[in-house]
Amino acid sequence: SDRINIGTYGGTIYASKTDDGTGTEMGPPEVVENLAVSAGHKQLLISWDLPGDDGGFPIETYKIYRGPAADQLSYLDEVLAGQLTYTDINITNSQTYYYSVTAVNSFGQGPQAVAVTATAEWNTMDVNEDGTVNLVDRVTVTSQWRWQASWSGT
Repeated sequence: SDRINIGTYGGTIYASKTDDGTGTEMGPPEVVENLAVSAGHKQLLISWDLPGDDGGFPIETYKIYRGPAADQLSYLDEVLAGQLTYTDINITNSQTYYYSVTAVNSFGQGPQAVAVTATAEWNTMDVNEDGTVNLVDRVTVTSQWRWQASWSGT
């Protein structure tokens, strides 16, 4: 017979179905891995790797979240499963942004486990020793890891 496992994370209830015949656990995907952010001119590029486990179902989409702080993330956009990057072009010079990504399969949405932050500055002036001025783009990137709960049940 089938067994349902129940767990919670961040106030959200997760359930997974275990097929006792094969021992295969099915549920939402695990967290995406290696979330990173880099900068281009007037844009930030968010990238990630596949989750370690897809929950027994193919990944369908990735949801991207952005906010002014790691604990104030809001849904920004989503991309299809084959895409492991997102370019945010709606940014303001010298403003700090926090990003997180979740994987989604037909069972549900996986957890947000990592938040990365970046501050992009463009057209800042560097003065050379000879007095000439260069306009440059800079980005300050800081990774912020949040604790991720793991769970299992019977």
